[in-house]
Parts: sequence; structure tokens; C-alpha cells
Amino acid sequence: MRHDAAFCGKALAAAACAAALLASGCRRGNTDAPPPGERARTASEARPSKEEKRSAFARFLGPDVPAGYAWDGQRSRATVNLAIDAAYERTAGVLRLLKFTVSDTESRLQGATGRIVAANAAKTAAVVTLESKSATTTLVKVKVSETGDRGGSERILEELDQTIRPAPAKKKQ
Repeated sequence: MRHDAAFCGKALAAAACAAALLASGCRRGNTDAPPPGERARTASEARPSKEEKRSAFARFLGPDVPAGYAWDGQRSRATVNLAIDAAYERTAGVLRLLKFTVSDTESRLQGATGRIVAANAAKTAAVVTLESKSATTTLVKVKVSETGDRGGSERILEELDQTIRPAPAKKKQ
């Protein structure tokens, strides 16, 4: 019994020393202080700009390439530069292109909102919700499967994006 208690005491002491070393190593230098010769940023300057928020990948490819699609845990979403009726037709076309069967009974476009319900041969459901944000922009939300398949929903948004962008011009030789 004494052997176990001594062992536990030594293990606790070693753990406490390791924690103290880690904590002291984390505080090495003041990272909030500006480098020598520079002034400190004000509160508004401390916030990153829109350009700083964009990913390096998006900055590399250019301003017209989206940095990615928003994901809420079940749905991917993106804003497209189309009126809601055009977005509805193109999204239904993309789903058909991807071998989904669009349900005419459950799909509808009413005023500033729309909903497209589709399924593929494997019985995987896709539900697309459209919401008009202005006369020329529409918010598109895509949910694939009951639990939300991010890859599948982003694939649909990528195909939709390809139908909106003009094809690159071929070079004459």
C-alpha cells in the first residue's frame, strides 16, 4: 500500500512540474506589444480588413473566385447573381445534370422564395431552398441527404456556379 501511495505522489509532482513548465513557456514575451519603432494599433485597426479575412487561396485565384461556401452543419449556401426565377430554373437544370429526378409536386416557386426537392437513383434526397435577396441576387441553400452531406451540396453549388460564369474564350491559333 505504501508503494502505491509513494508512486502516486511522485506522479502528481511530475505532472505539476510539467504543467508549470508549459505555462511558463507559453508566456514568453509580450505578443501584444508592437515591434520596436512601430506604434500600437487602435481598436478599429486591430480588426482584420476584408482583404485580410479572405483566404490566401482566394487572393491567389482572384476576386471572382469564391473562397468557399457557407456551411451550417447541414446545408451549404451561396449567393448567386441571378434573379430568383432564373436561379430556380438553373438549379433544377443542375440537379437533372447530376442525375437527380426533380419532384414536380413538391418543388415550387412562390414570389420571393422557392424550393426544389429531388432524389437520385440511390434515393439520396436533395432539397434546395431559394430566397430572393434583391432583384438580381438569390440566396441558394442546398441540403443533400437527411443528415447533410457537405461534399454533395457543394458539388451542386459548384455546378450552378459553372452555369452562371461565362466559359473562357478559346484562343485562335
